[in-house]
Amino acid sequence: MLKPVIIIAIAVVCSVVIFSNLSDAEAKTWKVYLSEMPKHWESQFGNIYYDGTTYWEKRVPGTYFIEIDQREKADFVVQWSSQFQGNKLGYYTTSTNNDFGRPFIAITLGFMDDESVKWQDRKFNLVDAEYAKLITIHELGHAIGFGHSDNPDDIMYASIYNYDSWLSEKQLENLETNQKSSVNIEKLQNTEPEQIVCPQGFEPVNGVCPDKPVILQEPPLEIIEQRIPWTKNIIGWYAQGEISEDELLEAIQYLIDEGILVVD
Repeated sequence: MLKPVIIIAIAVVCSVVIFSNLSDAEAKTWKVYLSEMPKHWESQFGNIYYDGTTYWEKRVPGTYFIEIDQREKADFVVQWSSQFQGNKLGYYTTSTNNDFGRPFIAITLGFMDDESVKWQDRKFNLVDAEYAKLITIHELGHAIGFGHSDNPDDIMYASIYNYDSWLSEKQLENLETNQKSSVNIEKLQNTEPEQIVCPQGFEPVNGVCPDKPVILQEPPLEIIEQRIPWTKNIIGWYAQGEISEDELLEAIQYLIDEGILVVD
């Protein structure tokens, strides 16, 4: 695997804070000639230019970017590359001594394995989209006037950074995040429901103690008789010797179990 180095901030885009002197940037409408991105890369990288320009438009008042078709009138050109430029994944030059005749940004989106990989095993690799976005923001910052910052939390911080190491750190962070998520899910799954204890005479309803005690009332006799027709006769049957004491007790227990007869 080729080990490129770039001058780029070591941070995730959404958490990067600008500490550079905003007066270094020229607030104006920048005319940009945007080279066409290969179609087969658009699904992965199609938004990184617009994410980069939106980043600066929000942070530098009065700064706007417009695309133009006439390259010779552009303030700078953005070029998408499939090979390294001086071992860098991205750079900006003010020189016009190039094929464009204008200052330009070069962003590398893919690269071939180098000589450290056997030739029969070499393959073309696409750069991580998040990494490409960081490069694009950083180089657009140079194009509108920002130099490098001494603050490591600044998107314009000059840090020689190895792409393979960046990928390893990102994979480690993702692994730690997934492990934390798994632990949190396991904790939730293993958490027993909280036991609700209400004052005497109160019963929880939907997990909440009511304001007033729940009074369990015995159903009226006529309701009981409708449910169990033999209820009013059972004692008489016992007195007449038609049922045994065990049968009487079994019948009473049935009434209690069904909630028809309430015993205090």
